[in-house]
Amino acid sequence: MKSFLIIFCLIGVSAFFSSCDNDLELIGPKVEVPIIYGAISISDPFVFIRLERAFGDNNISPLELSKNPDSLYYNDAVVTISLPSKNFSVELERVDATTLGFPRDTGVFANTPNYIYKVDKDQFIFEPGGKYNLSIKVKGKEYTSSTLLINLIEIVQPKISQPLLWNPKVDEVITQSPLFWFQNKEGSQEEASPAIVSLFVRFNYNERDQAVSQEYIPKSLLISVAESVIPDGNRFRYSINKIYAKIGESLAKSATIDRYSTSVDFVVVTGGKEFLDYNEALAANSGITGTQDFPIFTNIIGGFGIFSSKNTQNFPGYYLSELSLDSLAVGRYTKELNFRK
Repeated sequence: MKSFLIIFCLIGVSAFFSSCDNDLELIGPKVEVPIIYGAISISDPFVFIRLERAFGDNNISPLELSKNPDSLYYNDAVVTISLPSKNFSVELERVDATTLGFPRDTGVFANTPNYIYKVDKDQFIFEPGGKYNLSIKVKGKEYTSSTLLINLIEIVQPKISQPLLWNPKVDEVITQSPLFWFQNKEGSQEEASPAIVSLFVRFNYNERDQAVSQEYIPKSLLISVAESVIPDGNRFRYSINKIYAKIGESLAKSATIDRYSTSVDFVVVTGGKEFLDYNEALAANSGITGTQDFPIFTNIIGGFGIFSSKNTQNFPGYYLSELSLDSLAVGRYTKELNFRK
């Protein structure tokens, strides 16, 4: 949930507070634009909407405005999400996300309070393929958007019944690397297929430091394998060398420590079409002919931001083949980590 929030919630704000220059020239005596972020997720404990405002005043410096919560947040907004196909509608409650264990990153903007609008998971109706409408009413205006809730997925390959053949190569060719292949959960609507995918591997292992104890302690390492992939036919290939290299650089090297692999989990983060549209807008603005400004992508009518859906799914219980365990024990990336075969 966090990786998607950092990317999107300040896109519009940056247009008004770029570089936090106290001499920034604002258009007119006052400028106010709502900045909205929301992503419905079956896998999160609650559904939330972040609502902020880009607010400028020629009489107050941008830096001072950015530190004032009264300039950053609305006090009288009514935020509603509805699912007409189920005759469902719910008004979200404004809360300080810090009290939920989600502090705002420190920086130029006020980080306390960290207001969001939320509804608990058990008070929400999730219908993959369903069209959800967002309505935000504030100061006599209404800002709207809609999105489809993306499908949950199932892994086709690798098969959980077969060991993972993870063997790093001296000259890795991605077209010969392992295939990750998923499909929509049975009964899903094709138009609600995930449009963008990030793949992580959770490498699980037991570790013992004989200088401290003879007992093995379960540990894990989460490794980013593929980020913001646009899958071709719900499939793509991923780098094994990248996985072993991350293990090699992340774990402590010591003659008193030994380890053995226990299992591997695949963690898949999927996003809706709106996230793909944003990435494409960003790519179109990059390169030697690109401008220095962020692309202005929005699917919020009357405002700026994004309303979409995303899911994080964990698929545990995979394990490495004997040959892969050999590579872990004596391969160039991990041979100093004392992995047992």
